[in-house]
Amino acid sequence: MKIQLRSWAIGMLGAATLFCGVVAQAGAVRTVHAFAGYPGDGAAPHGTVAISGSTLYGMTREGGPGSNGVIYKVNSDGTGYALLHTFPAFPGDGARPAGSLTLSGSLLFGTTYEGGAAGKGTIFKMRTDGGGLTVLRSFSGAPSDGEGPQGSLTLSGSSLYGMTWFGGAYNGGAVFKSGTNGTGFTLLHSFTNHPTDGLYPEGSLAISGSTLFGMTDWGGAGGQGTVFKLNTSGGGFGLLHSFAGGTTDGAWPRGSLTLSGSTLYGMTYNGGSANQGTAFKMNTNGSSFNVLHSFTGAATDGGYPAGSLTLSGPTLYGVTSVGGTGYVGTVFSLQTDGTGFGVLHSFTTADGSGPLGSLASSGTAMFGTTELGGSSDAGLVFALPLGLWAGATDVGGGWSYLPWFGYFQDVGGGWIWHGQLGWMFPNGSSTASIWLWYQHASLWLWTSDSAYPFLWSSSHNAWLWYYEGTGNGNGGWFYNYGTGQVQWL
Repeated sequence: MKIQLRSWAIGMLGAATLFCGVVAQAGAVRTVHAFAGYPGDGAAPHGTVAISGSTLYGMTREGGPGSNGVIYKVNSDGTGYALLHTFPAFPGDGARPAGSLTLSGSLLFGTTYEGGAAGKGTIFKMRTDGGGLTVLRSFSGAPSDGEGPQGSLTLSGSSLYGMTWFGGAYNGGAVFKSGTNGTGFTLLHSFTNHPTDGLYPEGSLAISGSTLFGMTDWGGAGGQGTVFKLNTSGGGFGLLHSFAGGTTDGAWPRGSLTLSGSTLYGMTYNGGSANQGTAFKMNTNGSSFNVLHSFTGAATDGGYPAGSLTLSGPTLYGVTSVGGTGYVGTVFSLQTDGTGFGVLHSFTTADGSGPLGSLASSGTAMFGTTELGGSSDAGLVFALPLGLWAGATDVGGGWSYLPWFGYFQDVGGGWIWHGQLGWMFPNGSSTASIWLWYQHASLWLWTSDSAYPFLWSSSHNAWLWYYEGTGNGNGGWFYNYGTGQVQWL
């Protein structure tokens, strides 16, 4: 068999090494679910979604029959929306959740800002099918307990770590630890608002080994918020950075830190050149603090970010609560070195307004929520396809279609199931090219919208031409231009 290699294919090989430097591209935002509000639906989500396969789980701060929020699930294609739980009026099992759910197997863990026995918030768990909701902790407030958790729980082994806005010995907020069954609850740290401490923590904790990292909205030497570290045993508290505001620093962080190796990434709601917030990075030992971007609130920028950054490869993704062409918020991307900032989407109210949380990545798309906007102006869940997948058509049942690549399913965790090749893991955010981990043969393949079905194999140091497969993930026939042979991979 002799197969002629397209003349342009070899010339494209050099481009295969460039994908990491390409600024991320995105398609049009798709509404997954628009909330209808009281009494039959949720409203005003403040957190993001947890992803398990093709299912999204989340909470809203308002809505439901008690107007105190709901827990919901929905498929990533918008089908299968259901309320798993509605929070009742006080005292009940919780009210007005302000964070996101933490997923572990078939269990969901979360917090509510109010409700519970003392009306000061709860920690709860429930099954992903909506059953078995159990209150693990009803907060009772200062001086020996927390009050008003606003972030999400961080799971490590059989322990949950989190923070409360109020409570603790000085009623300035606290860091706590609890077993996943509700036992072993303890306050690890009470914030004091001294120059060497923080005040009123928001967001969630990041964990590395036995060290927790977090932020407070107030406190520190400048009184405008802090980055801190704390041992999981409760000792070793220290401030890594005190925000000073002004044009060269951030102020009033309202989200969480994103940890990658020895680097922390985060955002502040104010500060920077236009006092509309910053994106920053720093080392986990407190050194090398650097403002990556100052938000201006302009049509080509965002402003007042109130969430966290999501890291995918060398790219950071996030949302701002205002700015963009509609001045009601944006989705943006930024390289970890501070270059390549770009607005991926400007919200228009019809497709969302005021995103406050972070983004959750499925590998081919980013999912998030907006507090307002949508058909009932009660907020919504949205999806933003990325890179090559930005042009894919949703054909239902969890399947998407790209004319050049065929049918595939986004199965979560960064993996896709290709209709012919089976399990693949895409890596890259360019609209022109992508690397794919081909699970059946355990090798990396590079291709693009103009090259496929030609794929470059770094392991073979040769171009491969895919022309026939089983369709069940058990491999396919490829022509190897290096050996001139047809082989099964």
